[in-house]
Amino acid sequence: MTPLEQPACRTTGKTRILVVDDHPIVRQGLSQLINQEADLTVCGQAEEATAALEAMTTLRPDFVIVDISLNGPDGLDLLKTIREKKIIDDAYKPQVIAAIQEFKGTFKA
Repeated sequence: MTPLEQPACRTTGKTRILVVDDHPIVRQGLSQLINQEADLTVCGQAEEATAALEAMTTLRPDFVIVDISLNGPDGLDLLKTIREKKIIDDAYKPQVIAAIQEFKGTFKA
């Protein structure tokens, strides 16, 4: 899937955020919450790692919010690929925020 760029995102002067999550409802919900802030805007969305890499290189967001438990290559694989392919360099240094959406294990007391 190709990344979904949000309209009129390039010239707003706001902090630009890319949301990467394989659940459409989560992407939409986060995007709505972020877009309610006066100084923030969602510049794009991606549902998997390949689309996220494409979005990072074309949209060049200031922040990237990544779901660690993506389908296919997961969020940790995405972070490794970003580092290996040198998507982030001296000229482009977005902040990447990785989040765990759900925990499917057990805690020991």
